[in-house]
Order: sequence, then structure tokens, then C-alpha cells
Amino acid sequence: MNVRENLEASALSLVGLPYYWTGNSPADLGMDCSGFVQWVYFVNGLVPDPARRDWSAQDFFDNLKK
Repeated sequence: MNVRENLEASALSLVGLPYYWTGNSPADLGMDCSGFVQWVYFVNGLVPDPARRDWSAQDFFDNLKK
């Protein structure tokens, strides 16, 4: 699968997970919108662990080139 298909599959795997403010992983009671996006990109290796706050937008674009 290519990157887009992996992102889509990861996102679709969360269908039915409830909205939960500040949730950022399926292990929580649910996720909010930013947690959802961060988790989908994280599990596909495009951003580091969302708990880390020391990464930049440049890291994201560098990972897309890999």
C-alpha cells in the first residue's frame, strides 16, 4: 500500500470511536479531532510520538520525503 492508502486504512480503523475531548489514542475513552490526526500520522511514521512536543513542522515534511 502507498502512504495515502495506509493513512486511509488507519483512519477508517477508528470509525465508531467516540469523540472525547483531549483524547489522543484509541486506548483513551475516545479521541478529539487533533488527537485523531496526530495518531493517524504517528502510526504511519510521519510524525514522532504525539506526546513529544519537541518536533517541528519541518520534521513532518522531512518524513514525507522518506
